[in-house]
Amino acid sequence: MPEKNKILQSLEYSPRKGSLTFKNVRYMIVRPETIVGMQKAAERALGSQAAEIFYEAGFTGGYLSSRKYRDVFGLKPAAVARFMAAMGGEIGWGGFSIVKLDLRRRRLEAVVRNSPFAEAHGKSRRPVCHVLRGIFGGLCEVIFDRRVRVAEIKCAAKGDGLCRFRVVAERERERVKG
Repeated sequence: MPEKNKILQSLEYSPRKGSLTFKNVRYMIVRPETIVGMQKAAERALGSQAAEIFYEAGFTGGYLSSRKYRDVFGLKPAAVARFMAAMGGEIGWGGFSIVKLDLRRRRLEAVVRNSPFAEAHGKSRRPVCHVLRGIFGGLCEVIFDRRVRVAEIKCAAKGDGLCRFRVVAERERERVKG
């Protein structure tokens, strides 16, 4: 028997607006190749700067979603991380798992199996899941209340079998406002 997808079951469609929302947050269905096509075009035009542009795009979504779901559901930091990981899988962004979460030391390690970005990108010498890296950055700035550094330390596009991300809060930087 197939599992129920709570996110998809809760999406609201407005034919008049042509929109899909979950808890009043708008989403859209888009092929991974569309995003990766933009990423590759940006890489051709901008070189290594493109990675940071796509990181920022993912960061914005991860940050805004984490804040919204923290505030709407009243979730504590660890629950926000678990919710966002579960949601990532339910909306087709891969199989997310939080491997380590240390709120005291402000560190997170997560894996994404079956990354749609790595799959659509194809073989690469470098990690390519910049949007996912950004999502984890945005999530962690919310739950750690600090600026963070994020690295994709394994990437399926490099042949690693999965994508692994490490997030570490910057030491005594200014707290994030929000």
